[in-house]
Amino acid sequence: MASVMTANFKDASDATMESEAMALEAVAAFVLIAKNEDLARILQTIRHMEDRFNRRFHYDWVFLGTEEFSLEFKETITAYTSGAIKYSRIPADQWTVSPGINKPDFEKQLAAHVEETTLAHDIQEMYKNRFQAGFLARQTVLEEYDYIWKLKPGAEIHCDVDYDVFRYMKDKSSEYGFAIAYPNITPAVESLWKATRAFMKEHPQYIVKDNLMDFISDDGGASYNGCLYERNFEIASSTFWKSEAYVKYFEYLDKQPGFFELDNHWLDGMVATIATALFLPRQSIEFFQYLGVYSEPMTACPIEKAMRVAHNCGCASNVDFTWRMFSCVPRHFKLHQMEKPEGWELYGL
Repeated sequence: MASVMTANFKDASDATMESEAMALEAVAAFVLIAKNEDLARILQTIRHMEDRFNRRFHYDWVFLGTEEFSLEFKETITAYTSGAIKYSRIPADQWTVSPGINKPDFEKQLAAHVEETTLAHDIQEMYKNRFQAGFLARQTVLEEYDYIWKLKPGAEIHCDVDYDVFRYMKDKSSEYGFAIAYPNITPAVESLWKATRAFMKEHPQYIVKDNLMDFISDDGGASYNGCLYERNFEIASSTFWKSEAYVKYFEYLDKQPGFFELDNHWLDGMVATIATALFLPRQSIEFFQYLGVYSEPMTACPIEKAMRVAHNCGCASNVDFTWRMFSCVPRHFKLHQMEKPEGWELYGL
């Protein structure tokens, strides 16, 4: 059962924006999958998000966990947030193996495959990966929200955001927003694409005409190039994750062992990226380049000095990943016919 706690403080300088914030059409929230022991890193994330953005708009915070959150956790979170706070337990039947996989056998095989010291962590990570791919947006506690900004404990933004990101998405009818994209070339790429092509053949009605196939494939769909959006810092329409196309796609994949292959399991980022590329029109996907995002181990920092100054960014351009050789963001610019910032070539190392 989800519980709600509302923080008491508001920055006095934000009082004039109160009515505007309350009148927003976009109902949205930050969402984190968290544990009590994550508190220090969560506070790090909250401080960044509140100081740089949310102190102006007071959006909700939602924490999902497999265990109850402690009183200390809740009281501390309340002291640092400016919007309503909600907590919810993740259903056990969603934090487990896919149907058709014998759980004891899987855990036994994994135990023989990894170090004993990392076994419990590896199991939980694979459960979380499947949960994020198929169930996160369908949580009861999130039903009221149009958009969710998914964060990982420890994620940061280093630039001031003086406009309402959620309202921007809503006004443009955008469905998905990202800040970092990179290729993940593993054996999972082939098996996931094989399953995806089979799904596409069975359900061609879900593939939109103005899709972004060229973002995820270099050969017209014969293979998957591994490009994926960094999901530990994404802004998305909850409606998309609950759409018939996406749910059918996830259910199709979940009937197979791909999420739990020991050496090459499918990543939720791969699944989400492929889905957005195929099921959404390209104009509904947004790239946010002036947030100054840090999501371990990558940073996306504006390379233009004028923009860093204008947005009071606390990051350095030399750590920016956006224009690196292995970034997939230049591909997004090309496909959307966007103008690249001056000097971007200097960062393509």
